[in-house]
Amino acid sequence: MVKKKSSYRSSRLTAEQESLLRQEKELREKEALLRRRLQQLPAAMEKKRLRQKERQTKAIYTTFTGSAEQPGPVAGRGSRRHSRGASLREKRAAKIKFVILILILTSLLILIWQSLPT
Repeated sequence: MVKKKSSYRSSRLTAEQESLLRQEKELREKEALLRRRLQQLPAAMEKKRLRQKERQTKAIYTTFTGSAEQPGPVAGRGSRRHSRGASLREKRAAKIKFVILILILTSLLILIWQSLPT
């Protein structure tokens, strides 16, 4: 009986050791992946900064060219808001109208269906 207990403990210990070795291997792989990402991060940040700078220069250029064409003392301030599309209130009203129209159409279809002879 004593041998069974020791063999059970030893097999349990080896299983735990194997589990810990697997976890250690996974952690090493994750560490290597994170180190690679850390090395790539400055280049990615530089690309992002360059893209933002490019967007800003394009936005400034379009703002200047757009404001030069528009008449008035404060050119280009209110026109951008209207060009974006409908406001939230208008979108909500359009959705409500759509739902009401769908309800009316379904009720008409139901009435027509019921009036058909069977």
